[in-house]
Amino acid sequence: MKKVKVLTQNQTKEVFVTKGTNLLNALIQEGFVISADCSGKGTCKKCLVSLNNEDVLACQTTIFDDCVVELNQLNIEKGYDFLKTKEVDPKHSLGIACDIGTTSIACYLVDLEDFAICDYYTDFNHQVAFGADVITRIDQCGLGNLPKLHHTIINQLVRIVEYFEIKHNLSEIKRMFVSCNTTMAHLLAGVDPSPLGIAPFTPVFTHTFLLENTKLNSYITNIVILPSVSAYLGSDILAGVLASRMLETNKNALLVDIGTNGEIILKTGHQLYGCSTAAGPAFEGAKISCGMGAVSGAINQVQVVDGKIKLKTVAGKPKGICGSGLVDTVAIMLEEKLLDESGAIQKSKSPLSKKIKNAAFYLNNEIYLSQKDIREFQLAKSAIISGILSMAKLARIDLEQIETVYLAGGFGFYLNLDHAFSVGLLPKVFKGKVRSIGNASGMGAKMCLTHPENIARLEQIAKSITTIELSNSSAFFNYFTDNMSFGREE
Repeated sequence: MKKVKVLTQNQTKEVFVTKGTNLLNALIQEGFVISADCSGKGTCKKCLVSLNNEDVLACQTTIFDDCVVELNQLNIEKGYDFLKTKEVDPKHSLGIACDIGTTSIACYLVDLEDFAICDYYTDFNHQVAFGADVITRIDQCGLGNLPKLHHTIINQLVRIVEYFEIKHNLSEIKRMFVSCNTTMAHLLAGVDPSPLGIAPFTPVFTHTFLLENTKLNSYITNIVILPSVSAYLGSDILAGVLASRMLETNKNALLVDIGTNGEIILKTGHQLYGCSTAAGPAFEGAKISCGMGAVSGAINQVQVVDGKIKLKTVAGKPKGICGSGLVDTVAIMLEEKLLDESGAIQKSKSPLSKKIKNAAFYLNNEIYLSQKDIREFQLAKSAIISGILSMAKLARIDLEQIETVYLAGGFGFYLNLDHAFSVGLLPKVFKGKVRSIGNASGMGAKMCLTHPENIARLEQIAKSITTIELSNSSAFFNYFTDNMSFGREE
């Protein structure tokens, strides 16, 4: 056995591993949260650690001798949000509404008597150690890692419950309701999601799932996983439909959740259509060189003032860039002609040209966007807008006829809509129609937590949605190709 001394910002831990063990696997096994977007292929370079004072990729490193490893662990940090909270009333029962995304998790401590939010907590989904997207994690299950993925999310929920209990000196949290995409639902339930990765993409379950005998604390023994629609339309988008109240009007409306799976719901009259665009995790900070979630240290706004770049973060000093900051940066680069129509980084007459070094655009001395990052952005933005255009075409409705566009996800809180239009993330015809509604998935889960009869409503909504499979749509592929470039909108 070889001794590995692991140093983080908060602790020093000695672990013993068998000679020949992969360093990334050893760290994950010991509960350290290491981002591995490429699932250990050595391409994303997010698992960079210091081994005996030398930078190495953990996924490409084998342990042969005793060593010292230093890492910048993805800290469990209090998220930043625009929610009003109230003090916990010790006489009232409490529950937790949880939105589990591919990249991040948001949990809300809810008073079950007056339905107010008492506290909230956001965190990276610790399953990022197994890959950045659902396909990679499904592949991991095929390699026998389902138990690891299941226990990773369960253990993370245990820690979040403990956080609420310790902070508020609680003795009883009654129940937890979860909204999530269909793959996350399977992983949370401990059910093999492999059928979701191969045609005909059939989920093992889409109904409301009661995960029993899961002891998150002394009282929560069951987790309610809300119902899904299909392989790539989960309870997260259903909960968003509920939270947006888009069904309570006769207007044509669109709900877009700009996340890793890019789920979209279109309502025309009384008909509902749904699709998933597989936008990838770029808007949530993954697969971007200096990307991170919208937590402390994330650049969420970028401006040019008097020819100089001004950065705003969620909180604290800049550590990386989140989705809204990514959109701002690309929009500025286009405006300053630092990107051509194809997305290639180029110098121009702009004074910001001096920010380009080694085919990368630097926001400061450490944080930058590379050419590869721009390509990841193009893939993501084209997937979203092409999904919207395809849905409208297949539903035989003109974009002008859509009266309200609901933009869901924490991403929407910070998003500069003018920039979203200029980079081609959203059709320009939607100007003046967009409403950012925040974490609609989490709020929908809260509505089910406080009023369980809403679960039946979700199940009814799920049955009424016509699912559009974009992988079979020639229109989508044509739109996707056209919208990869900038300055075009078909």
